[in-house]
Amino acid sequence: MFTRIIPFTIALFISFTANHTSGEAEKTPPSKLGVAKAPSANKRLAIIIDASGSMAEAWPFALKHAANQLKTLTPNDQFTIIFFQRDRAIEAGWMGMKNATPRNLTEIQNWIDHTTGLIVPRGTSDPTPALNAAFSQKPTHLAILSNNLTGAGKFKNYPPHIINHLSQLNQSAGAIVNAIQLLAPNPDPLMQTLAKQHRGQFNLLQSPSN
Repeated sequence: MFTRIIPFTIALFISFTANHTSGEAEKTPPSKLGVAKAPSANKRLAIIIDASGSMAEAWPFALKHAANQLKTLTPNDQFTIIFFQRDRAIEAGWMGMKNATPRNLTEIQNWIDHTTGLIVPRGTSDPTPALNAAFSQKPTHLAILSNNLTGAGKFKNYPPHIINHLSQLNQSAGAIVNAIQLLAPNPDPLMQTLAKQHRGQFNLLQSPSN
């Protein structure tokens, strides 16, 4: 069992819920030949962000990178942001996919701006709860932001566990998984593997200007 939303977000959850329902996909008009073109599939983007202690230096950069990814969405797309820390998942704003409307994007950004004083990098982290939360929402794209997922000490056996778990979750979903490693000197083999196995891209961003 994992935490989908922590207590201090309950008030925000109540105020937000009534305003967010899924919109219908736009219909594509028939072509000149009289044959209707299939509408393009809308993106359902889940961003999971490592909030462990090792992310302290990269934390502002991670939040900025997530915000930039949201700017690439259209109002017909959907998104969610989930932080993972210790053994819990913390979903930004209200639970579930949000339509990427200007209003929703602003509200989630405000939630992050006002909550990051409480969600600060600390301790260790396991991405499993965040992966579970993300795939319960049927994403078409998943972005993993971390400085290093490969564990040490008691977490040294995490790589095969995470690889196998993500493969099981994504078996039917078929989501594209991108891994973004932040402010690390060397590529993380685990993040590289996750992106490669799920048709995504791995990016190592070694400075905030990247």
